[in-house]
Amino acid sequence: MIKLCVLSTEELESHEKIVIFILVLCSMVVSSCGTKTSTTDLKKMSPKERVIYLHENYYKPLKKNFYDLVSEYEKAKKTNKTIEEFHQATIPLWNKKYGPYIGELYANLPPIENKEIQEIYSYSSILYINLFDDFSNLLSTMSTMSKNQKELRGDINQYNVDFIEPDIQSFEEDDLTYQHQYSKIVNGKGTFELTLNNFSKIKPGMTEMEVSRLLKMPPTFTDLVSLPDHECAYWVLETPDRNSRLIVDVKDLKPSDKYIKLTFKDTNAETDYTLVSKENFGIK
Repeated sequence: MIKLCVLSTEELESHEKIVIFILVLCSMVVSSCGTKTSTTDLKKMSPKERVIYLHENYYKPLKKNFYDLVSEYEKAKKTNKTIEEFHQATIPLWNKKYGPYIGELYANLPPIENKEIQEIYSYSSILYINLFDDFSNLLSTMSTMSKNQKELRGDINQYNVDFIEPDIQSFEEDDLTYQHQYSKIVNGKGTFELTLNNFSKIKPGMTEMEVSRLLKMPPTFTDLVSLPDHECAYWVLETPDRNSRLIVDVKDLKPSDKYIKLTFKDTNAETDYTLVSKENFGIK
């Protein structure tokens, strides 16, 4: 359902290449960039205190800047009449404002290989790997789009500049998992709401993202089906043994697993795939 942006070699040029790989570069020099806390400081913290520390100092500014960038980008679409004016307004956003900032924020993270960070890996991996990567992908998409459209001229309404929705959806889905893992450690209970009551609220025509928002949970995995333009998504109830099991396909499911299976179809509309059928396997 999410169409990913694939970069060609020709697109990775000049300052755009620097922005695309800024997170990778900063992670390579993280030791020289310094951190906001030391290993000694982390050792003095309980796992819960470490999670709260990372949440307040890294997650919150990361999320704020992600949606600030999206907001400024959307505003530029509405306030600029030509495609060249649009890119003149948006290139400094990812190239000079948000790209360098998020790279510095990532460089200041306590190294993920630290023992204290590894001890909260179920939480920290979502922040370090997923959410920061989603931001990097958003910067890459904007960079690639400006590169591909640099020769275009004229009314912005003649061109497609709506390329960032998959990046926004990826961030939102990963953020649902982040909220769940954060709450499990800080509040002793997760935030996923895969319940029979919510299953009854799932209606035909809903998108996968709308279902995920309702359940406060992204799909556990998706699977292609034999019908053309159809896709199935599975939401599997979390159980204690799930911590040691990786479920990425139907064959990974056990008879004891409880889950829902939703089938979506490409309607060739402006919206994403929409729901055509739903099945419940043991959710009560």
